[in-house]
Amino acid sequence: MPTKLLSSLEEFKAISDPYRMQIIELLSEASEPMTVSEVAAKLGDVPAKTHYHMKKLEKAGIVSIVETREVNGILAKYYRPTADSFQVDKTFGLLPGAERISAVQTSITSLVNTYRKEWLRRFGDKDQVFGSAYYTMVSLTEERALELSRRLEGLMKEFIGDDKKAQPNEKMYQLFVSFFGEKHSGEAPNEGDDGQDGPKAKEDSPPPTE
Repeated sequence: MPTKLLSSLEEFKAISDPYRMQIIELLSEASEPMTVSEVAAKLGDVPAKTHYHMKKLEKAGIVSIVETREVNGILAKYYRPTADSFQVDKTFGLLPGAERISAVQTSITSLVNTYRKEWLRRFGDKDQVFGSAYYTMVSLTEERALELSRRLEGLMKEFIGDDKKAQPNEKMYQLFVSFFGEKHSGEAPNEGDDGQDGPKAKEDSPPPTE
């Protein structure tokens, strides 16, 4: 399944909820489609809660029913994600202005909160955590910025591309990537003009806190 572009704030809100991300992750890792009851059992929750969130994902087109079976006289619905990965249109289909600013602010807040909650859920009680976190503002020519963007996209495709299948000996790692800058329309990049890095902040083990 290809990557799916989410172009509305409603779609982003549907996918950015931490609990719904757990549902998507579980469905993606499963070898077969799953019912709401099966997902709820894996998550240790009551089916009613899982059903509510599954319907939100289905309405947004993020999961879909791929099969139905009659089980003990009840029609069981089996779900799968509609894509291997999801990307968000950073403009949300809105023109520049207060509405877009509000939508972007909401999306960034949701994304960061999801990252923090997922980190705490997975690694908060672990003695040793592998990985690192960086934050920096970097000065680059537009040409160098495009090169960095292409390299990041290449790494993403290499490690989590559409054809990347989970192997039995693999573990789950959390990846959070953000790279943005103002686009200078109509300005040609200057060849051979190297940018210089700005100050960096690095943490060997990112410690989000409540």
